[in-house]
Amino acid sequence: MVLKEYANIEELSDILGDPLQISRLLLRIKFEVANKRAPFNEALGELERTAKSSIKDHQAVYFLLRHEERSRVIRGVLVGDYVIALTVEEGGVIRLKGKAAFSEVATSYKASNPVIKVSYARITPDVVKDTPIENYLREIISRVSEEKPPNIWVGRLLYDYKVVEAVSDKGGFTYVLKTVGKDGLTYVFKIPRDKLPNGTLLALSGPEKISDFMRSYINVLQVCHPDKEEIARFLARAGLGEALYNELSLYKKYVLCPHGFVLTQETYDADSYIDNPPVIIEPFADLGDLQDYVSRRGVDAKFIASVGLRVAGALALAHALSILHLDVKPHNILLRSDPKEPYGVRPYISDFASTGRAVEGWYKPTRLTPEFADPLSLLEMRAGFDYDVYSLGLTLLTTLTSKKLPHRTLVNLLALKYVYGMDISVEPFLLDYPALATFHKEVEPLFKSLAEGRVRVGELVERVIPLVLDRDKISMDVLSREVDKDLFALLSKTITLKREDRFKNALEFWLSFKKLLQDKKWEDAIPKPS
Repeated sequence: MVLKEYANIEELSDILGDPLQISRLLLRIKFEVANKRAPFNEALGELERTAKSSIKDHQAVYFLLRHEERSRVIRGVLVGDYVIALTVEEGGVIRLKGKAAFSEVATSYKASNPVIKVSYARITPDVVKDTPIENYLREIISRVSEEKPPNIWVGRLLYDYKVVEAVSDKGGFTYVLKTVGKDGLTYVFKIPRDKLPNGTLLALSGPEKISDFMRSYINVLQVCHPDKEEIARFLARAGLGEALYNELSLYKKYVLCPHGFVLTQETYDADSYIDNPPVIIEPFADLGDLQDYVSRRGVDAKFIASVGLRVAGALALAHALSILHLDVKPHNILLRSDPKEPYGVRPYISDFASTGRAVEGWYKPTRLTPEFADPLSLLEMRAGFDYDVYSLGLTLLTTLTSKKLPHRTLVNLLALKYVYGMDISVEPFLLDYPALATFHKEVEPLFKSLAEGRVRVGELVERVIPLVLDRDKISMDVLSREVDKDLFALLSKTITLKREDRFKNALEFWLSFKKLLQDKKWEDAIPKPS
């Protein structure tokens, strides 16, 4: 048996160590097994099997292990295979409890494997009704019996971090957990999903896919610690001096760098995934993501410019290293409190799960968010550095105005369905945007022609893009009236569907963004050496 320590074991062990509570508990239970002699490890195995079967009926297991040779009694409660309360008594006095008791049982007792007497009983929250343990037990049994990530980890210890909250289970590729480390600081655990929302296996798929997924995150370490020579070569190719490296390197602090990775094995099954999941450990962003922050507080153009410049600089570092983010969006721009930053907010570009290496300047996009994906790149089935610039520009525009470009999203959904062959239904999207019904009737037949082999990709692009541009006229007119004209001119260049008119990469965008802030006398929004 692999003993697992529940995060709140101290609190529950204090209750279990109260003689009054123990007396009340013993009066209400009936032992299923009493004083059965067995080696210690064999007894633990029996307890584990009993607890795992009991949780299916929303029951816990109360147990006593008597080591008569040393006059000791180990008393505890199991929920599933989690020890939620534990005490070690000697001569009728509690000698150890909680974490200390767990440590002794999990090490010395398992190693020495003495013969003991085991007794246990199945208990429900009703058995301990009106006692301090009732609510704890009810909550823990409910959580463990669900047997579903991410809630299965809440309240437990993973790699010495206490999981306190499931922040999100909506992400396409990861579960996001809020944890507290031994240092008392808050961190985020990102755990690759066991399977994707469409049912495709991820963490449980085998070594190749999980390694590929983790490798995407490892790419970000190169951005956090950039190679000066590689960036100097990139700057030289852009016709810029090496001296610009020192200024650009300031922006690495706006990349959310992982604190660590945990990958305990090559292949995970359902049990090992729950017990020891693969984890990316990141700092906690106390102000949430950009979209949430703006919806709570509202912002002005200068705030958006400050955030945008910092993220553009961070992406410029990535592009200098031939790394594409490929999923820039409001949810992936996280914010932390920092009194040294404008507005007291430091933004980070996060979630490098979709990152790719641009081979000869291009990469085929595979993991993406349709709302912020570049339609031109999807149609052409190749993403360059301008893909990230497009996504960032659209992120800043839609965040500032709360307006979307749903006709472009529809084109992306149709591209995923007909160009990439994904099993996607656009009907739910059209229910949200009934005004797009006519546009849908215009463009879907063109995509069907591609799927049927009647047109090539190049011809599809030539016929679809003009229809998108016609729709753009109305949307862009609305956006231009709600955004500072200079900022709008800059951001509209990021999302043009004429590739020759775009910023080629985030470096170009960052330099233009910085000049805009200087021209508008917003120099205080430009990062400076500390």
